[in-house]
Amino acid sequence: MSIDYVALRKNLNKTYTIEEFNRRSESERDFFKGHICCPKCKVDAGYRKASSDGKIACFFARHVQGCPFATTSKNNSGKDGAETNRVEVDTSVFGIQWNYKSSKSSGEHEAGESSNEDKTYRNRKYVKNPIKERQAKLTLNKILTYSQINKLQEADIQININGKVQNLEDCVHHVSVINDSMLGCNAFFWGEMKYYKGNFINLRDASDVSIRIYDETLKKFDYRFRDKFFNIQKSNLMIIYGKITKTKNNKYLVNLNDINRFYCRAK
Repeated sequence: MSIDYVALRKNLNKTYTIEEFNRRSESERDFFKGHICCPKCKVDAGYRKASSDGKIACFFARHVQGCPFATTSKNNSGKDGAETNRVEVDTSVFGIQWNYKSSKSSGEHEAGESSNEDKTYRNRKYVKNPIKERQAKLTLNKILTYSQINKLQEADIQININGKVQNLEDCVHHVSVINDSMLGCNAFFWGEMKYYKGNFINLRDASDVSIRIYDETLKKFDYRFRDKFFNIQKSNLMIIYGKITKTKNNKYLVNLNDINRFYCRAK
């Protein structure tokens, strides 16, 4: 099953995102074979580079049973047996642009350099089909994961929101740092939830900040998240894309008007 980041087997605190690996040369990536693993269950992990049919690069591993990084249908099935991982995949998927700072001779660009060159087969020349490019997707779960392991800067991702391209690390904040300078701003905010009541979610690590769910969004929010929320309420993380406002009591609110801009999961 694919995973977003891996750890160095000899030093589990040393982690690598898929974006970091993509920017390395093939010889550099070969050096890590047999030395990277799943950060949770510690089984061997591998790297699969982007393919010519459009599949994006990824890490993969055969997780042990119960590993939180495993994405089997059994782990993701709901009460009626239907897969619930779709919620995670569909939760606020943003189009992104990869920000390669290294030369084109490294990383995934190697595969594309010669894709249009003339080839010879049995004395006949032909042009190899160009590599199909699949639009990369970025879920809220992935942004939350990179925030949690402090990898936003190393991932080096540029994100396009409403036509404005910006560095992802500049628009993701922990709820504990919210202040008056952010009033009126739309950004990603993440943290640990405490409890959910009515239109509000109170946060464990920022007593002066709450999530406010708009009335027109509340019914859909309850339908999608209520069961999941209470299942993980004692140990959970959330991420939201919303605007910051402030009440008369000097309490900050992150306003949610679209359920696709909210995601929560167990730590």
